[in-house]
Amino acid sequence: MSRRADRIRYTILCEGARDYYFAKSFIEKAIGKDKTEFYRSQTVPGRGSGEQQVRNLFPDELAARRKRPKNENHWLVVITDGDGLSPKDRKTQLFQELADRLMEMPGDDEKCALFIPCRNLESWFEWIQKGNSNEEKNYKNKHRNAKPTEFGKALFEKCQRSGKCNYPHSLDNACRQWEKMR
Repeated sequence: MSRRADRIRYTILCEGARDYYFAKSFIEKAIGKDKTEFYRSQTVPGRGSGEQQVRNLFPDELAARRKRPKNENHWLVVITDGDGLSPKDRKTQLFQELADRLMEMPGDDEKCALFIPCRNLESWFEWIQKGNSNEEKNYKNKHRNAKPTEFGKALFEKCQRSGKCNYPHSLDNACRQWEKMR
């Protein structure tokens, strides 16, 4: 077991518990449970749009990360649904929140990673389960009882076994973010 000071810390800003447990299980599988420590940014379930809450909290969480030393191994991980927008368009909205507060965009060397499924996380679940999915289709009802931790672990396993997967566009973007985190 690693010492607490040696662990990699992750603050996960996301719309809900499903997103949090999906990301947490993927990272734990990739890095190791005893080498990681997680914090969840507090979005409030039932208090409006989860995506809007993520956009509103993003500047605060990024500012908190920037107050830490650059070399501290603490990542801000942001997961938000595109709800039909492309990852690029949703990212533009997130960055607009920063601009509105006169904050700089995250640099390539910053410990900030953005994960944005085009429709919702369940479109990634569909791809993990079937090997293909339509990113514009809403699979939420199909995966209503899905266990996000199992899908997080399965995605890691799938990525390890397959050299170049036929990822959906948004998941391909997410994999590039994951490479940045490694």
